[in-house]
Amino acid sequence: MSQFLPPPAGEPIPPGRIRGMDLARVAWAVIRTTWRALLPAAAVMSTVSAVVQCALAIWAYGSLSRAADFSFALDGSLARWLQKPTEKLPENLWRSVGSLLAGDLVLPTVVTVAAALVVLDIVRSRSDDWHGYTARALSATPRAVATTVISTAIASIPLLLTSYVAWRLRDLTSNVASGQSNVAVPVYSLLVLLLLGLPALAWLVYATARLSLSVQVMVADSSSPIASVRTAWHITRGHVARVLGITLLTSVTAGSLGLIVAAPVTLIGTISTLGQQEPTVGKTLVQTFLTTSVGGTVTLMVTGVIAALLTLDVRRAQPAAQ
Repeated sequence: MSQFLPPPAGEPIPPGRIRGMDLARVAWAVIRTTWRALLPAAAVMSTVSAVVQCALAIWAYGSLSRAADFSFALDGSLARWLQKPTEKLPENLWRSVGSLLAGDLVLPTVVTVAAALVVLDIVRSRSDDWHGYTARALSATPRAVATTVISTAIASIPLLLTSYVAWRLRDLTSNVASGQSNVAVPVYSLLVLLLLGLPALAWLVYATARLSLSVQVMVADSSSPIASVRTAWHITRGHVARVLGITLLTSVTAGSLGLIVAAPVTLIGTISTLGQQEPTVGKTLVQTFLTTSVGGTVTLMVTGVIAALLTLDVRRAQPAAQ
């Protein structure tokens, strides 16, 4: 495990632990101090993310008009596939999963890495401009994405296996109902789902908290994905409740801020469609793009900075850092 960096001597990140509401105050101080570098980087990547999301949604649905009918929501394609699993199974599955990975994983990860680099530079008494942060974040993105995929897989594989078992049991139950099989009654299927699903869900929550700081560790240590996941698991021992609580609170708060910032765009889009039975495809596309890019800029910037500060604080709590 790499040696922990010494704490800085001044603002905006004070030395020592960052407890309670101090985390929010320090995060605001970091954003206020570095917004000229962080905001453009977040805006550029959020705009690219919005373009990719709209493009991939059009690809997933097969046409611009069908994507507009579902407001360019990528998860809608996967939901439609789950409702009709035998209809174009490989095509719909890979389109949906690929769209979600690109739109919700790769590009937001760039902003997460940029925010971690900003906090790291403050700790190391360095500085950079938004061009530099964007370039450095892009260069670290392959390792960050690999780190995220590994940590997500560790947390979610049991639940995915449970979902597969549930799918098979649903087919078995259908056969029982149609009289084509005389295997166990549906009550046993529900019992199996409860026995498998509840532990899998508990593991998902626990492992997500233990591994949620993997990308920030990777940025700070310049370590491999496997080493970053291992280190994140180690440093969050004893901090699961705090990490989980702060992560959930940050997601809700940052998401609300993003909605507030994007509200004028939504309001303008709503007013422009008054008197129309249905909004045009072009207006839906523009509104979705602007809402995603503007709201995503704020959301990703805030969550990225707080996650980086939380990682710094958790590492300062380690015995070697005392």
